[in-house]
Amino acid sequence: MTATATTNPTFSFVLEHAAAEPAAAERHFLAKLAYETDPADVHLDLERGHPGIVLVDSRSPEAHARCHIPGAINLPTRTISQRRRHPCRATR
Repeated sequence: MTATATTNPTFSFVLEHAAAEPAAAERHFLAKLAYETDPADVHLDLERGHPGIVLVDSRSPEAHARCHIPGAINLPTRTISQRRRHPCRATR
Protein backbone atom coordinates (compact mmCIF):
# COMPACT_ATOMS: atom_id res chain seq x y z
CA MET A 1 0.00 0.00 0.00
CA THR A 2 1.37 3.38 -0.94
CA ALA A 3 1.08 6.62 0.95
CA THR A 4 -1.08 7.92 -1.92
CA ALA A 5 -3.58 5.12 -1.43
CA THR A 6 -3.98 5.93 2.25
CA THR A 7 -3.88 9.72 2.03
CA ASN A 8 -5.76 10.40 -1.21
CA PRO A 9 -9.49 10.53 -0.37
CA THR A 10 -10.47 9.88 -4.00
CA PHE A 11 -8.39 6.69 -4.31
CA SER A 12 -10.43 3.46 -4.41
CA PHE A 13 -9.04 -0.01 -3.70
CA VAL A 14 -12.21 -1.40 -5.30
CA LEU A 15 -11.72 0.50 -8.56
CA GLU A 16 -7.93 0.10 -8.66
CA HIS A 17 -8.27 -2.96 -10.90
CA ALA A 18 -10.56 -3.38 -13.88
CA ALA A 19 -13.45 -5.81 -13.62
CA ALA A 20 -12.75 -9.30 -14.91
CA GLU A 21 -14.26 -10.52 -18.12
CA PRO A 22 -17.46 -12.48 -17.35
CA ALA A 23 -16.06 -15.82 -18.59
CA ALA A 24 -12.89 -15.37 -16.51
CA ALA A 25 -14.95 -14.45 -13.44
CA GLU A 26 -17.14 -17.53 -13.91
CA ARG A 27 -14.07 -19.81 -14.15
CA HIS A 28 -12.58 -18.19 -11.05
CA PHE A 29 -15.67 -18.61 -8.87
CA LEU A 30 -16.38 -22.14 -10.08
CA ALA A 31 -12.79 -23.10 -9.20
CA LYS A 32 -13.16 -21.53 -5.73
CA LEU A 33 -16.23 -23.67 -5.09
CA ALA A 34 -14.05 -26.76 -5.44
CA TYR A 35 -12.32 -25.70 -2.18
CA GLU A 36 -14.74 -23.40 -0.40
CA THR A 37 -18.42 -23.36 0.42
CA ASP A 38 -20.94 -20.60 0.51
CA PRO A 39 -22.09 -19.37 3.95
CA ALA A 40 -25.71 -19.74 2.83
CA ASP A 41 -25.08 -23.44 2.06
CA VAL A 42 -23.55 -23.94 5.51
CA HIS A 43 -26.52 -22.19 7.13
CA LEU A 44 -29.01 -24.39 5.27
CA ASP A 45 -27.20 -27.61 6.19
CA LEU A 46 -26.98 -26.54 9.84
CA GLU A 47 -30.72 -25.74 9.85
CA ARG A 48 -31.42 -29.17 8.40
CA GLY A 49 -29.21 -30.80 11.05
CA HIS A 50 -27.06 -32.40 8.38
CA PRO A 51 -24.71 -34.93 10.03
CA GLY A 52 -20.98 -34.78 9.60
CA ILE A 53 -20.49 -31.02 9.50
CA VAL A 54 -17.94 -29.56 11.90
CA LEU A 55 -17.94 -25.79 11.98
CA VAL A 56 -14.66 -24.30 13.19
CA ASP A 57 -14.46 -20.76 14.54
CA SER A 58 -10.82 -19.72 14.26
CA ARG A 59 -11.17 -16.40 16.08
CA SER A 60 -9.87 -15.73 19.58
CA PRO A 61 -11.56 -17.45 22.52
CA GLU A 62 -12.84 -14.04 23.64
CA ALA A 63 -14.50 -13.33 20.28
CA HIS A 64 -15.95 -16.84 20.21
CA ALA A 65 -17.34 -16.41 23.74
CA ARG A 66 -19.01 -13.11 22.77
CA CYS A 67 -20.84 -14.54 19.79
CA HIS A 68 -20.60 -17.65 17.65
CA ILE A 69 -22.74 -19.95 15.55
CA PRO A 70 -24.33 -22.57 17.83
CA GLY A 71 -22.33 -25.79 17.72
CA ALA A 72 -19.17 -24.18 16.35
CA ILE A 73 -15.97 -25.32 17.99
CA ASN A 74 -13.28 -22.79 18.77
CA LEU A 75 -9.80 -23.47 17.38
CA PRO A 76 -7.95 -20.15 17.35
CA THR A 77 -5.57 -19.83 14.42
CA ARG A 78 -2.74 -18.73 16.70
CA THR A 79 -2.91 -22.01 18.62
CA ILE A 80 -2.49 -24.22 15.58
CA SER A 81 1.12 -25.31 15.28
CA GLN A 82 3.06 -24.68 12.08
CA ARG A 83 3.18 -28.44 11.46
CA ARG A 84 -0.61 -28.71 11.66
CA ARG A 85 -1.08 -25.66 9.40
CA HIS A 86 0.93 -27.33 6.66
CA PRO A 87 0.12 -31.06 6.58
CA CYS A 88 2.55 -31.65 3.72
CA ARG A 89 5.36 -30.56 6.06
CA ALA A 90 4.24 -32.87 8.87
CA THR A 91 6.06 -35.85 7.39
CA ARG A 92 9.36 -34.06 6.92
